[in-house]
Amino acid sequence: MFTPTTKTQIIGRNLLYLPTCYSTNDEAQQYLQQPHSLEGTVIITDHQIAGRGQRGNSWVAEPNQNLTFSLILSPKFLQAIEQFKLNVAISVGIADGLLNYVPIQIKWSNDMYCESKKIAGILIENILQHTHLRHSIIGIGINVNQIFDTVIGTTKTKIPTSLFAQTNQRHDLQTVLETVLLGIERRYLQLLAGQYDAIKAIYLQRLFWYQEQHIFESAGKQFVGMITGIDVYGRLAVAVQNQIQYFDVKEIAFIK
Repeated sequence: MFTPTTKTQIIGRNLLYLPTCYSTNDEAQQYLQQPHSLEGTVIITDHQIAGRGQRGNSWVAEPNQNLTFSLILSPKFLQAIEQFKLNVAISVGIADGLLNYVPIQIKWSNDMYCESKKIAGILIENILQHTHLRHSIIGIGINVNQIFDTVIGTTKTKIPTSLFAQTNQRHDLQTVLETVLLGIERRYLQLLAGQYDAIKAIYLQRLFWYQEQHIFESAGKQFVGMITGIDVYGRLAVAVQNQIQYFDVKEIAFIK
């Protein structure tokens, strides 16, 4: 059972708790059909049956052990072509919260990693109105107390972890939720105030594999490259043989 946070101004002050649901993002979409929906509303569940992740993947979490929720924002100050700015702000905000517990890096475009292992994921679904954003539904999954007995995937960058696995102690879900929401609100208000460049600088400082030589794969071919940043559209900038190439989310894979 979760309760509204008292530590924030907007985000999480209105909290809708569902013991179980199909998808919190789907529930958020239905909530937005109501005439008096509130910005900052959080829809959270103990058990999400069919959560969605990036690249069309599913998000699977053990019931009652993790945080699975969706946040509704109305970033009407952002143009559609600027929507990745919201991605950057949310990622940095979540990292701010989790840094109270463990070291965190942001794996482009918006996964949270700890010790090269995924600890949290984000899925942002934007609703446009003409040239600007109208609403954003931000689905967030954070591994808190789950214990992983098996390795998922074949490379180290796909092995999941949790706060429990990293600290060897259980964490109160309500407390972690409030800490993360506080971090998100701080960065969202900073974005609203026009301070995107400052947020982006922190995003790059925390970016997984930033300015390091690694092996990537694109269009079925592997190559050595170095992440140098992101462009205005959120594409990943990678230096390959002294030339900067740009990749969208589905166009590049991290190998080792």
